[in-house]
Amino acid sequence: MKTDLALVRKCYEYADRLKDTGIRGLVDEREDETLGYKINKWELKGVPIRLELGAKELAENMLTLVRRDNGEKVKIPADNISDVFKLTLASIQSGMLAESQKFLEENTARLDTYDDFKSVMLSSRGFIKAHWCESAECEAKIKAETKATTRCKLLDEREESGKCIYCGALSRYRWVFGQSY
Repeated sequence: MKTDLALVRKCYEYADRLKDTGIRGLVDEREDETLGYKINKWELKGVPIRLELGAKELAENMLTLVRRDNGEKVKIPADNISDVFKLTLASIQSGMLAESQKFLEENTARLDTYDDFKSVMLSSRGFIKAHWCESAECEAKIKAETKATTRCKLLDEREESGKCIYCGALSRYRWVFGQSY
């Protein structure tokens, strides 16, 4: 396979333009691996956006942008590379955040009795928000019986009087419990 020097130079030019706007990038000009292998390698590493540049794109002054999150491929004007890249990264971030928030909402139960707590922990995956007295002994007993441990108290969790899900002692906050898998 013969390297097209004009193409490689253009790739580095685009990488430098992205770098000037604070976006890291790498030109993968290795010839010892197939295109498919290189694409797979970078997807496994978690690279959110891949730019493709070939002779056709070079002639049209376009680039092919591929999103890792949804596989969408779009042709973009080379002159707008930095703006399009920033917008795409913001779109990927907001999409991932929305998806995570939806998952948390759909997989978090708010419980007040230990019987319900045990039932949910033993039968399904997800999280439980429940009052806890913050005692290490209670947490150890809950873990022994359900394999669940406290994960966190949400930063925006409002103070709410209640009773510990396990021992009944007074509690001021609901904590998030979960299991590691």
